Amino acid sequence: MVKRRETKTLNRSSALLESRRCLGCHNPPCVDSCPARVPIPDFIQRISEDNLQGAAELIYDACPLGHICGTACPTADLCEGSCVLVPLGERAVRIGALQAYATGNAEAPRKEKVAPGAPRVAVIGGGPAGLGAAAQLERLGVEVHLFERRREFGGQANSVIPEHHLPQAVVDHDISRIGFGQTHFHAGVNVDEILAAKLIGEYEAVIVAIGQQASPDPGIQGDKSQGVFHALDYLARARTAHTREGTIPLLGSTVVVIGGGNVALDAAAVAKRNGAERVIVLYRRGLEEMPAWEYEYIEACALGVEFRWFSVADRIVSENGKVSGVTIGHMRYSEEIRGGRRWVEPDISKQPTHLDCDAVVLALGQSSELDLLRWMGIAENRGLAAVEKGRFQTTNPKVFAAGEIRSGGSSIVGSMASGMQAAREAHAWLVKEGITRG
Repeated sequence: MVKRRETKTLNRSSALLESRRCLGCHNPPCVDSCPARVPIPDFIQRISEDNLQGAAELIYDACPLGHICGTACPTADLCEGSCVLVPLGERAVRIGALQAYATGNAEAPRKEKVAPGAPRVAVIGGGPAGLGAAAQLERLGVEVHLFERRREFGGQANSVIPEHHLPQAVVDHDISRIGFGQTHFHAGVNVDEILAAKLIGEYEAVIVAIGQQASPDPGIQGDKSQGVFHALDYLARARTAHTREGTIPLLGSTVVVIGGGNVALDAAAVAKRNGAERVIVLYRRGLEEMPAWEYEYIEACALGVEFRWFSVADRIVSENGKVSGVTIGHMRYSEEIRGGRRWVEPDISKQPTHLDCDAVVLALGQSSELDLLRWMGIAENRGLAAVEKGRFQTTNPKVFAAGEIRSGGSSIVGSMASGMQAAREAHAWLVKEGITRG
């Protein structure tokens, strides 16, 4: 699932003042910490000169989703976390806010048409990775066709992230900017086995940039009871109710959220913001091991969300088919290390406990749709597209993988940068193979 943080808006005077705090480092660690390698000191210098158009051009050259990333990137763990002012005891330059200010106040440039006879590349998936790939391919003179099964582009950034973290106007700003170019957008198109074969046959290359979906089977007894929600579905309905149409599901007065990632904490915050009196998050590890970003945890605590550490849902209890509570099992750290993390095991010294609740929200990870890989002749590795380390080309040489289908969960900027890198590699392969049309 994509990771992010909230950014407060700057006006002209505050942006000018903030921009002049930047030291303009020669080898800026903030750039090294940015997956898109946005030239941060350079665009901040242009803001200080009141040249917003020039600043935005630098940003968008490196980051086609510049306004989205400026608004919703986890900057405290990326660029701002590396600011040289922090070790000096000062607050980091507000890089995200400055980027959002510049990109939100600049016009989209005119784009040249793709030359006749240019190679055609299909991009499957209209989330950050697919949009990044499309924007980069277009710059390289490729005719791009972008296929998205939803009616809207943007992926989970446009369907799951709460409106208070990422306003719809910000998403629309960047997507319309990409749409202003020469990329052919195909919305509401589900790539099945027949269409997959057609794309392989009719396009010179294909970039698979599909994201991940909620795991269909959480493995908890009672998960089919009325009042059990998957977090991605709940967040999508909540965002749609805020930005388009529909209503937010009423979860009742006491809600249990199972999971410790950003999705879980977003679901907890949205439930609390929409009337739940108590929201309790169950996480199988301790706070220091929770994968959610720190600002997500701070926001949840500020809203009154409760946390039960070293806790799992052994069973969802129901009465007449409706959720009435959960049976909580207790965990403890074991001596085993897996993937560089301490593993957990049941704490046999503690008896399971019962917690009454009206609804349960499941946020227990996501998985990839592997059918598309099989249809395209792509080998998979642990539920992801198999690629060589540091590469994007799959076992089918004309197909490249980007974003979450290649690496698992990522941030918006990380997924977008992955799409851009896949596009560069695909274009280099086309050139090497001498593939042109006409």
